[in-house]
Amino acid sequence: ADFLLIGTMNPDEGELRPQLQDRFGLSVTLGNQYSIEERIEIVERREAFEQSSGAFIANYATQQTALIKRIDQAKSLLLNVQCPVTLRREIAERCHTANVDGMRADIVWYRAAISHAAWQGRHTVQFDDIEAVEPLVLEHRRNEQMSNPPSSPSPPPFSRPPTPPEQKDPQAEQQAQQQQSSSDQSTETDDSDWGGMPPQQQAVEYIDAVPLHQSKKTASTDKQDITKGKLLAGKQKGQSNGGTRLGKQDASSINWFASFANNVRHQQDKTNWQWKHKKARAGKTVLHLILLDTSASTLAAQAFAKSKSVVLQIAEQAYLLREQLAVMSFGNEQVKWLLPQVRAPKQLTPLLNQTPAGGGTPIREVLQQAQHFLMGTRRKYPEVQIQTYLLTDGRTTQPIDDLQLMGGCMVIDTEQSPIKRGRAQEIAKTLGADYLSLNTTGAHL
Repeated sequence: ADFLLIGTMNPDEGELRPQLQDRFGLSVTLGNQYSIEERIEIVERREAFEQSSGAFIANYATQQTALIKRIDQAKSLLLNVQCPVTLRREIAERCHTANVDGMRADIVWYRAAISHAAWQGRHTVQFDDIEAVEPLVLEHRRNEQMSNPPSSPSPPPFSRPPTPPEQKDPQAEQQAQQQQSSSDQSTETDDSDWGGMPPQQQAVEYIDAVPLHQSKKTASTDKQDITKGKLLAGKQKGQSNGGTRLGKQDASSINWFASFANNVRHQQDKTNWQWKHKKARAGKTVLHLILLDTSASTLAAQAFAKSKSVVLQIAEQAYLLREQLAVMSFGNEQVKWLLPQVRAPKQLTPLLNQTPAGGGTPIREVLQQAQHFLMGTRRKYPEVQIQTYLLTDGRTTQPIDDLQLMGGCMVIDTEQSPIKRGRAQEIAKTLGADYLSLNTTGAHL
């Protein structure tokens, strides 16, 4: 059977699985921003159609006829269009550079280039045809994270890289001492000094496993969303329930084996058979929301680098349990989505390494956006279990007394100063969240 898969989606509501997304041959990205002239023209056309649909259609009859004729000509020419070997190689090389999975991109690109050449009335594919359809083919397949491989072998996505042998470099030691000195001095400065720093990069610094299942209670949490403080499995076996079900479930169809076994055992005639049906089980969906502090103060003593390691640990558990993950950053006076709500990805290190830290700490804004996001998620999926992780050093003076996050919440204190100010712990108490302190030697309660 031949079929054409057509659909629309909103990336803000989550992404498709890569296996399904690859099934879409071509993809077009649509925006919702229009110029003033375009807005006026859209409204005028809508009004003209509502006033007289017949006259509106007749007004475009000539254009429609010309379009149909051109399509028919392209279809008749399609079988005679040839693609040179050099352009086939060009397609293959670009797919290889984009790190697409499988061969569907090569096939679709080749067919789309031929179709575009036929549309232009040509018998031979040209370079312009390949260029024209490239974004349609690669828009939803390109793997940006792997497009620039590192010069040295990268560690596995969630494992700690091997420790290199110690080599004494006088220049490196001097730079390290200068950085440590500046970090020590920065802990004594006022918080306002951090806001003026430009964004800086810090690569992931792998640390020991953080005991996320052991946390100090600061207030009561939502016991429906978090059980014994442990991360919950994304596809737990639940009881049968009525109404809407979330997650993976069995079809409520006939269980043929059980039906035959039951009736043969009781020797019932065929007219009085009792059919056994498969039990529908509800698989509970779990969402992990990570709020990552990317303000300049987290650069002290590699706190930002250690925070990224914690994010990877949370992502690893979510990935293994087939749970969903969303990551939001807040720093430099702005809140950004680093990762929308998706099935936890296997590879997250490149994205974190490319994320800089700088500026102030808009903690109130990120909590408000997280609150709005979680409320929308709960309305859409009433049975979803939510666990939020707030990774911050607490260096902010913004009031958050009126904000609360639904579901389980944990504040991970990333402050690396020898003398802690305790602001992250105060934030945890205000939010009614669990508290976990992360220092240079690991995590402590």
